[in-house]
Amino acid sequence: MTDAIYFDTDCLSSFLWVKEFRILLSLFKGRIHIPYAVYVELSYPSVKHFKTEIDSLIVKGVVFIDKFEPGSKEEEIYYRLVYNPENGKQKIGKGEASVIAFAKENDGTLASNNLKDVGFYIDYYKLKSLSTPTILLKAVSDRLLSDIEADLIWDKMTKKKQRFPYETFAEYKKSIT
Repeated sequence: MTDAIYFDTDCLSSFLWVKEFRILLSLFKGRIHIPYAVYVELSYPSVKHFKTEIDSLIVKGVVFIDKFEPGSKEEEIYYRLVYNPENGKQKIGKGEASVIAFAKENDGTLASNNLKDVGFYIDYYKLKSLSTPTILLKAVSDRLLSDIEADLIWDKMTKKKQRFPYETFAEYKKSIT
């Protein structure tokens, strides 16, 4: 079975802002999971259109909302990360904590751009992970996008205030090859 991918708000919104959610659907159809805490973040009034699009995809059965079962291991990890982190670590946001908890307990993949908050836990729990740059790279590798299309999408994302480690997709791709 192919693993679920648990998306954080920042990674999802980078595709929603530029109306390129089709990339996620093409690459990960049936595997896109959104923890309820992330869904709530996508429901903020300033980005109402994000919730509308996600709701439509939920109804179509191509995106799934995950909620914690009371007393579950996921819920326990979530509360520890948000309210009482171990080893003197900083508390992290509810969305980030949710994707970590679900990915860890379900052997899934975490999708987030916020490595400042989740990077330690990716290593600590040995989680599989994706980010917007790695997703665009996969889209190019799978021939869903050309390098030029990925560069144009990257540019649109940065104009919507997404922050990436490189100015262009071409620079990013060159840095890892």
